Amino acid sequence: MSEREAMWRRMVELEPGQLLVACAAGEVVGFVTFGASRDEEAPIDRAEIFAIYVNVACWSMGAGRLLWQQARQRIMAEGYKSVSLWVLADNEKALRFYEHAGFAVDPQSRKTFELGGAIVEELRYVRRVG
Repeated sequence: MSEREAMWRRMVELEPGQLLVACAAGEVVGFVTFGASRDEEAPIDRAEIFAIYVNVACWSMGAGRLLWQQARQRIMAEGYKSVSLWVLADNEKALRFYEHAGFAVDPQSRKTFELGGAIVEELRYVRRVG
C-alpha cells in the first residue's frame, strides 16, 4: 500500500462521513469529503464539506461542480438543511467557485492559524441545500 493510500485510509477511518471521487481516463482527478458539521455552534441539521479538491490539470472542466452536485444530493438525502465549509481567505479561485455554487461567507466566522510558519486566515461559507 502506498504512503498516500495509507494516509487516505486513516483519514476515512478517523473522520466519519462520505468520500466521493471524480475519475477521468481511469485516474482519480478529484474528491470531496463531507458529513455532519464539526463546528460547535452549528445547528444539528447542518452538514459540512470537509475538503474538495480537483487536480490543477483538470480545473475548469466540471469535475468540481459534479463533485459538489453529487455531495449536495447526498447531503439533502440525509436530511440536512444547510451545508458549510472552511476556505482560505486568499484562495480567490475557490471563493469564486463556492460563491458561484450559492455559498455565502459567514461574516462572523473569520479565524486564523499558523501553517508552515505563516499566519493564514480562513472563512466559513454557508448555503441552504434545498
